[in-house]
Amino acid sequence: MKKVSIHVSPEGNDRNNGTAAQPVAHFQAALVLARQAGAGREREIVVHGGDYFDVSIEIGPEDSGLVIRAAPGERPVLYGGKPVSGWVRESNGWVSVELPGVKDRLWDFRSLLVNGRFAPRARFPECGAIRHESLFDGRWMSSTKGGWDRKPTPDELTTLRVCPETLPSEFSIRPMRN
Repeated sequence: MKKVSIHVSPEGNDRNNGTAAQPVAHFQAALVLARQAGAGREREIVVHGGDYFDVSIEIGPEDSGLVIRAAPGERPVLYGGKPVSGWVRESNGWVSVELPGVKDRLWDFRSLLVNGRFAPRARFPECGAIRHESLFDGRWMSSTKGGWDRKPTPDELTTLRVCPETLPSEFSIRPMRN
């Protein structure tokens, strides 16, 4: 029985049949085609070069023996994240973008790829540290005893008291209201 090869390419289309001439675009579409070929056959998913975003694939026992490999001489790059578009230049020279779902905590990200390179994450302060004077005086009772001996107050959860001398000079501190 001949080996079944399903091809994936960023330029593919999930309505294609998955051949080298008509590749699909997403791993999930390739997996469906590989499963349709039958578990008794030798099957492979051939991944062509390019960038693949929002990559997710869940294989199960029915996929036993399935091989996923790069096409010879090609370099596919798989990213778990999503492409972000719609950037706007602000009046201060910065750029920003609305990210639906982030404020609602429906999705989160830890890195940003800009023009093929990972951008450094924002950090405050840029170097060094800010010494804080916040205090939570609860005692840890152990996980089996329910954690802390008392719950933190809303103020303890939301307020960070800092030492003014550890802040950069361009920042000012508002006095706390009691």
